[in-house]
Amino acid sequence: MRSLQAVAVLTALVSYSYAIDSEGTSFVFGFVRNANPDISNQTLWITVLNRNDAGCNFTLIYRPDYHKATLPLENNVIVQPNLAYDMKIPSWYGYNYAGNGEQDDVYLALYATSSCPVTLIAHNYDNNTSQGDSYLVLPKTWGSTSFTFSLPPSTRSAIANHYEQVFIFPTEADANVKFFEIGNAHSELTFKVKYGNVPAVYVGDRVTDNIPRTYHILSDTPVLIVAGVTCAGADPSRCDHVVYMPHPQAASDCYNYDFYVDSHLTYLATSKQYFTDIPGTCNYDQNITSTLNDNVAVTLRIKHNMESPLFTVRTTVDSEQSTVFSNSGSNIHIARYYNGLNYNNIGAIGAFIASVPTATQYISTSSAFYTLNQNDTVEIYCTISICSKLMLDDQKVFNLNDAKSTQEMNGMQYYLFAKTVATSGYHLLHSNSTMTGFYTYFVSGKNGQFSYGYEGGCNKPTVVLLPQTSTTNGPSKSTTTANRVTTENPVTQTSNTAATSTSKVTSTPTKTTNVPNFTTTQSVTSSSSLPTTVSTTVGPQSSVSILPSSTASQSSQPPVTSPSVPTEKPTQTTQPTSKPTKPTKPTKPTKPTKPMTTPELTTTYETTTESSSTISLIVPFIAAFIASIF
Repeated sequence: MRSLQAVAVLTALVSYSYAIDSEGTSFVFGFVRNANPDISNQTLWITVLNRNDAGCNFTLIYRPDYHKATLPLENNVIVQPNLAYDMKIPSWYGYNYAGNGEQDDVYLALYATSSCPVTLIAHNYDNNTSQGDSYLVLPKTWGSTSFTFSLPPSTRSAIANHYEQVFIFPTEADANVKFFEIGNAHSELTFKVKYGNVPAVYVGDRVTDNIPRTYHILSDTPVLIVAGVTCAGADPSRCDHVVYMPHPQAASDCYNYDFYVDSHLTYLATSKQYFTDIPGTCNYDQNITSTLNDNVAVTLRIKHNMESPLFTVRTTVDSEQSTVFSNSGSNIHIARYYNGLNYNNIGAIGAFIASVPTATQYISTSSAFYTLNQNDTVEIYCTISICSKLMLDDQKVFNLNDAKSTQEMNGMQYYLFAKTVATSGYHLLHSNSTMTGFYTYFVSGKNGQFSYGYEGGCNKPTVVLLPQTSTTNGPSKSTTTANRVTTENPVTQTSNTAATSTSKVTSTPTKTTNVPNFTTTQSVTSSSSLPTTVSTTVGPQSSVSILPSSTASQSSQPPVTSPSVPTEKPTQTTQPTSKPTKPTKPTKPTKPTKPMTTPELTTTYETTTESSSTISLIVPFIAAFIASIF
């Protein structure tokens, strides 16, 4: 069975070997308010990472204040190759939410486009306390019609207004949304979310029982989610801001028998608490297994239509350093949650939350990331074949005698380890030779006595079906991926007839991505206005691998001064000697992003065609791998 699972997962991984889906050319996103109700203390900015060999024309569309009569502006820059660019965001975008339920009063959505694929990281930090978080902004191509995810409860404070907040951003057209809050008291909202230059829709929640909540969102057109908590943690004096963009599950159907292969690997040195989410459409309980690297396993019984448990991984010996979460009745969403209040470490009281990629989201090309401070950490999870070749800023990242965990996932061996990154700013994971294997990573660090963390480069999750055996039953027709779920209520119809033998991989050809039509848009630069459409090459959508036989109050807002925004587009033809200054954060000097010497990238962004020469390099690895199994 393990060998069959390995072949199934490897088949899915190979189809994603030539691009990173977390890089994109079109984005929509927003900010959740930070821990301090005085939003003028917030410092908001985005970091644009360009690992291409040429500069990228990047455009941010924003408003300088929250008044509806204010026209949107454009900030246009050229992000130089193999560099990061920090761009300030007006502090009012971390809006001080003022009521429960669905709100759409304010233009809180931010839009960005790029002429070539870039990675986007969003930051929100408090000037006085350093509370805050960073998150990976998912491109619009990640839009899905079904999400299930969880949030920790906001702290309860008599002097500060804290809450959970969920943004819903349509990526293609207007969306009819059903929003389910799953907890001690279930609630349901139904509303329409407009696409384009309209007020953003967000849902606010205030829990009173200090218990996490799980949220299930269904939409008739693709949407993206930004979810966060103003301040997470039981102690109001030491809570921390957390935010992330949850990954969609590869499929939202659910069965009471083994049908899928879905596994999520994680390192325990940084965090030991995880939300384990099953699709909100499930009519069956699910048994998620957490297996430590020494094969000690625990089964978690997840009740359908109930909140997801915040599971703490228990270890008994120091050698237990990693675990893999697996489920076969449905695809799952795993989110790591760190709450320093649970650990008696002085100076480690911060919090963060981030999705844990599934096995099919691992990548096999170079990837850029960003650290806020000196001596932040990058966790790397890699197949043994790629670990020895991986470089971090021209330095070999792995040695056999390094502290590490060795973990099996779906029949393949992985190394998991953490590296301290000495400098802040732009970093590149790459190889000077052909990559034969797969990896992903997680970035975390301290900001004063608080914490941040986000997942690194990854692909969209892919459906992998469990190869059928004599005891495996499955639906008689192919499953529906979460990208186009048409179910309007969390109800799933299933069939127990035997699965037909099929072999099908679905991909989406090059298409034109619509950009919202912003009326009377002004520009803060001398560049031309943003076109109404951006032609971009989109990577393959979620595919199925099947083996044979198988209401806010504006008056509550304090006066806000917008941070200064660059008024000229850089036109350098060579690498700049200095970068825009990062927003000032307490306890450390301002650190501009420094250009770093990196090797010439050999990876190209071929997202819809595959090079036969590259395939010929990978095929021997696959053949050798399968031969070693059998």
